Amino acid sequence: AYLNIKSLKSLRYPLINAFTGINRNYGKQQAALFPNSFNSTVLSYGLSANVTIFNGNNLNRQIQNARIIDQSAQYQIDDLKQQLLASIEQTYLQYQNSLTLASLEGENLKVARQNVEIALERYKAGVTTSIEIRQVQQNAIATESRLIDALYNAKLAEIELLRLSSKIVEE
Repeated sequence: AYLNIKSLKSLRYPLINAFTGINRNYGKQQAALFPNSFNSTVLSYGLSANVTIFNGNNLNRQIQNARIIDQSAQYQIDDLKQQLLASIEQTYLQYQNSLTLASLEGENLKVARQNVEIALERYKAGVTTSIEIRQVQQNAIATESRLIDALYNAKLAEIELLRLSSKIVEE
């Protein structure tokens, strides 16, 4: 847009054209009485100047329009930068939350495994039924599944952060 404004401003100056040319003619004329041949070379050159005296202020309007377009483009760039920063911040918060959730699910998994061990010992002692053991095992499996989901979501958020910050390296 800056170059467009500069280009439009250049229209205020006179336009000077230079031209050159060369024209060469050669020919033979076969006449019965007087055979004739001719050879001519013509060199032409010159300058022309064109000055716009008044164009109805069209040039000023075009320059103003170009400046408005330039400003609009700058606003769009600023808006995109703000959107990118907001996306990075949101993705970073999502990443932190996923890591926190993964940590909590890791602790839950430790507790669930301890519950399985306790339930098995109680079953051996005859205090617990096999249905209760199965329920404790299913709880441990569900906890492990939530841990895997949390780790997966954390990795997705990390990859998105790398993408947004242009740090992904193609190998």
